[in-house]
Amino acid sequence: MVSCTNKDYEKGTQFLAVEKYNEALDHFTRVEASDENYEEAQTAIIDIENIVKENTARKIIEDSIAAVEKREKDLASFKEQLQNTIDDVSKFNPSETHRNSVEALQLEVLLFEDWGDLVRKAEAHEDKEVQASGKRLQSNVVRLQKSEFPKIRKNFGEVSDELMWENNMEVRAFGNGYSIIEFTAGMFANNKNKKDAQAMLSENLHLFRFKQSRYKWYEHDDEYTYYTMKSKADGELE
Repeated sequence: MVSCTNKDYEKGTQFLAVEKYNEALDHFTRVEASDENYEEAQTAIIDIENIVKENTARKIIEDSIAAVEKREKDLASFKEQLQNTIDDVSKFNPSETHRNSVEALQLEVLLFEDWGDLVRKAEAHEDKEVQASGKRLQSNVVRLQKSEFPKIRKNFGEVSDELMWENNMEVRAFGNGYSIIEFTAGMFANNKNKKDAQAMLSENLHLFRFKQSRYKWYEHDDEYTYYTMKSKADGELE
């Protein structure tokens, strides 16, 4: 037993020398009261516990400082992102790449969605400067959406008309803010075709915020079928 406990004391000392405190503590606590190094082991245990407490306190302080620095860095980055986005929105001028295809029009609306998410994050932020920037961004985005959505709907009607020409279908967007879209084709003499077309087009019609869709089987059809859609207002954030 003496040999065993001496070995524990020696191992504890070795681990302590390389600052492996848990392992050192484990061996020192195995040293029995009858061992000649018992008192030294008890002293080492107290020293280790003090070191561990001190290291724990130091780590808490260091972690707190790191957390503060990270928050400050994240805040500065978010403020920069907000300002850059405000600048982007104020200079936004869709080129031909934002027009003349359904996919390009969809991407423009998705861009509005990203901006809306950023506004909501700024509104929920605790920093007053961030909140103020969020309000400026919201004002710019709302103004842009009110201007852009009618153009998007008009272009969607033009693009759809070109795409459906070979299928003998005419498409046009008209009305206040081009909020009504009309499809004219012989196939719409059949009510099921109207229903199927509305189901297929519904996602894009809501995305582009049309208020009504109409289906005629010839140009002067006074008994056309129409669907009213509860789409968001143009100025409502995505």
